Amino acid sequence: VLNSALHGDHSEIRRMAASAIIRRRSQLSIVDVIRAVESLSDDVCDVFSRSPERFTPAVNESLTSAHEETRLAAIEFIRRTGNLPRFPSLLERLQKVEGPFRDRALDAIRDLARQLARRVMTDDPSILPGLDFDTAKAHQEMLPGLLDKTLDVLEEDGHRELIVESILLLGSIDSDVVRNLLELRDEKT
Repeated sequence: VLNSALHGDHSEIRRMAASAIIRRRSQLSIVDVIRAVESLSDDVCDVFSRSPERFTPAVNESLTSAHEETRLAAIEFIRRTGNLPRFPSLLERLQKVEGPFRDRALDAIRDLARQLARRVMTDDPSILPGLDFDTAKAHQEMLPGLLDKTLDVLEEDGHRELIVESILLLGSIDSDVVRNLLELRDEKT
């Protein structure tokens, strides 16, 4: 019933249903939400973005599902809810899987990197509303190193460019990751 209410016509009912799903902590219900992410309205995703930790088991289960549709839905859920705590899990899966999953994951990573960079630059709480500024800053400092490790696995230039772009968006010019990346690029040209 709650999952059906997420798709209703009234935004207040949708938000209340989203809050109730979070409070219930039913993993089956949350996995169903993840599978239906494409049809969720922005206001529902906003409610879900404020409690990323409640979705951890269901998102991890969905990322490793035997069904490709569920894996792709998990990526979209992470992107639409700005669930940055799942970013390392997404990168780990990205390194092990190819095909549509990798393409969709890379797009999500680029989108999340852009959102995170804007969040830290502007301190606008409407961008990634589930993160306070200090947590966003901590993610910004941690993620370039994780992204850099992903470069070793990617062979396609287009995929590598997306990761390099994300590193440059998030990394400080003084960071070792960015410096090493720029030095490596200089050597190749």
